[in-house]
This record gives sequence, C-alpha cells and structure tokens, in this order.
Amino acid sequence: MNAPTFLIAADGRLRSIWRFLAGLVVFYVALNLASVAASPFRSWSFLARELVARSVLAIVLAAGFSLLLVALDRIEGSPLAAMGLPFRKPAVRDSVLGFGFGAGMITLAVVAVALIGHLSWDFTLRLPAMLKPIALVTAMLAVGAISEEIAFRGYPFQRLVEAIGATSAVVVTSGMFAAVHLGNPHATVWSTLNTAAVGVLFALAYLKTKSLWLPWGMHFGWNLTLGVVFGLPVSGITRFSVTTHSTIAGPLWLTGGDYGIEASATGTAVVIIGILVLVLLFRSRPNPQDDVLSHGADLC
Repeated sequence: MNAPTFLIAADGRLRSIWRFLAGLVVFYVALNLASVAASPFRSWSFLARELVARSVLAIVLAAGFSLLLVALDRIEGSPLAAMGLPFRKPAVRDSVLGFGFGAGMITLAVVAVALIGHLSWDFTLRLPAMLKPIALVTAMLAVGAISEEIAFRGYPFQRLVEAIGATSAVVVTSGMFAAVHLGNPHATVWSTLNTAAVGVLFALAYLKTKSLWLPWGMHFGWNLTLGVVFGLPVSGITRFSVTTHSTIAGPLWLTGGDYGIEASATGTAVVIIGILVLVLLFRSRPNPQDDVLSHGADLC
C-alpha cells in the first residue's frame, strides 16, 4: 500500500472524488458530441433527431466511462458490468419489473387525477401508418432513459458514493438530475423538486440492485406510459402523444398545469409511495464488484 496523498488513495488509485470529476468531464463531452451529431438532421422530425442525439449520448457515455473504469479504477472483467450494466439473466427480470413499477406509478397518478379532477382521453390507432411513429417514440424513450441512467446513476454517482457516502451522493446527483430538467418547457419549482425526488427513487433502485436495469425499466416505463399510453406531457414535452391525445383539468396542485403530472402534488405522492415500496419490499443485493473494487463507503 502507498502513503495516501491529496490526489492518490492508499490503494494507489486516483481518489474517488477526482474520478467522479473525471466522469463529469466525460458527461460534458458526451452532451456536446450528441448535439453535434444531431445537428445535420435538423430537417428530420423532433423524435428522429432526439433518437440520434440520445443514441450518441448513450454510446459516448458508455465508452467514456468504460475507459475510466479500466484506466483509473483498474477494474477486471467487463467495464459495462462494473458500471451497472451486466448482461446476465437478472437484467431482463429487473428491466421488466422496473417497467411495471414505473408504469404502475404513473397509472396510479393518472387515475387519481381522473377521479378528483377530469381526464379526457382520446385514443386513435391507425395501422400500419402509426407503426413507424410508435416504434420511433418507443426507441427514443428507451434510449433516452438508458442515457440518463448511465449519466446520473452510473459511473459518476458510483464514484461519489465511494467518496462521500450513499446518502450524500443521492442528494447531490438527484439535485443534478433536477437541474438538467430546468430548461424543459413550463418547468416550475414543484416540477424541479419532484424531479429531484424521482432521482432519489432511481438512485435507490440502483443501490438496492447494484445494477442500472431496474432504474432504467422504471424510467422507461414511467415515460412511455405517461407519454404514449396516456398522451400526457412528459416533463413538459408533448411530442410523445402519437396514438393518444389527452387533457386533464383540475387545480394546479392536482394536474401540474402545462408541465404535466410531474409538477403536481399527485406526482409527489406517487414518488413517495414508490420510494416506500422500494425501501420496504426490495432486498439489497451484494455488489458483484466488491471483490474487484475497494469501496470506502457502505453502498447499502
């Protein structure tokens, strides 16, 4: 063992906080590369451009974080698995379970709004003309969810857990998750607080399973059900309503206004319920990387 310094830990690796900052640099570079990659396609539809941008973002994040895991963390085996993306049997189970969890939460919120306020739900399905937009929005939401999970619950979050502990890391990264949504249409203080709470929910899902598949499924299931099934705004964005066009009416605290349910007390309630279910009913799994990485903080 080496004598620890300001930059280097006793195990000879760069300290976790500096590796976290290196992860943020990769995130910044990935965001800019995604924007550049999508710029030649300005004549394409919003969904097509977003699919290109989010695909590039996910690929660059995965590649950049994999490089950091090999070069700075000195992991053995698959860097994707070390990042929280193991391609093993539980990945499918966690993804499906997460999808149902996220879809169930947003369905509960919509039902509550319909019972207390008013929901107008207009569903139209014209095949085969609608197959392409349905496939496009589904792919975009799936890729968008995995890119955000890699960014906010992946390498940077995991290094921050090592540096300052799980609770503080959840608070910091959930605040970052909320901050990147401030530029969404019709964002409010309430929407920002709810987004931070959703960040806590997804972070807990990672900490419980030591995998990104459960939070990815929750993220994807929430967005797809809200935008495609119910045709309501997803974080203020209304362009996902390809088969269903709905409107909700009621007090602002109930509906969230133009931003949607995610800016409402209804959204707050279902996120709190989700956190309680996750904490009380899900068992924490051991970290498969514990025999490779020496963690300075308890991840449970």
